[in-house]
Amino acid sequence: MLPRVARIQAALALAAFLLICGSISHAAEEFHALIVPDTTWANLYSLVEVHLDVDSTAHQFNGFGITFQYDPSVVSFDSLTPGDLMLDACPNWFNHLDTTDSTLSYTHIILCNLVSVDGPGRLCTIRFTADNAGISPVMITSDPDRSFYDAGMYVYPGHPDYPRQVIFHDGAIVVIDPNADCEEMIEDAGVRLTSIRPNPASSGAEILFELPEPAWVRLEIYDTMGRMVRTLIDDRQTLGMHSTAWNGTDDRGLSVCSGVYFCTMTAGDHQSRRRIVLLR
Repeated sequence: MLPRVARIQAALALAAFLLICGSISHAAEEFHALIVPDTTWANLYSLVEVHLDVDSTAHQFNGFGITFQYDPSVVSFDSLTPGDLMLDACPNWFNHLDTTDSTLSYTHIILCNLVSVDGPGRLCTIRFTADNAGISPVMITSDPDRSFYDAGMYVYPGHPDYPRQVIFHDGAIVVIDPNADCEEMIEDAGVRLTSIRPNPASSGAEILFELPEPAWVRLEIYDTMGRMVRTLIDDRQTLGMHSTAWNGTDDRGLSVCSGVYFCTMTAGDHQSRRRIVLLR
């Protein structure tokens, strides 16, 4: 017979082995919920829709409670409708919506016994009014471990029978003013901003412009309020094609926020402008 200390060590080793095996056999599966599309473009004053979907990783749930956050200086909430995935699963359901000036909290639970749903599918559609040019994030701010329900229990990694890790994917609404979207303000002199790439940009962009003759050039970045953000060029330039870069900072070297900006080039009496969208 093994000594008492050896028996205790063996028991601890077996317990550790069983714990490891159990954690491996019950590893949490991924469960994805996402804002669709991830970037939505809208004209100023239009009605714009975004959706909350789950993909094919979402299995065995019968309800959810999600909080969304948006920028009220860019968009305002209009309405919310339930999605077909929940409505088609059960004719009896409970839902509730709470709103603030910048958040939406929506709950939908189906009330059919022993009925659950699987993705992919649509959970709800949210409509906003595009009030001002700019970019509004549409972020899911809920605790992912306290957002989906499975027969009275949360869908989370500690679920005793079916552990899952909910993963959220946020989106954004880009509102543009079509009346301010003047790609070429003056073309007859051949002074033009040829392209901005990439656009939208995440950290910076290359700006290409063309001059038909030597000229003193000012190349500047403005925001949608008409405030000058950055002077990129203020110098005499030769004729032909030119290239410069904007790294998404202002004249103080500070990173600017996501949003819609305008790149304006002045050469003599002529001017050209293009819109640039910065998505952080």
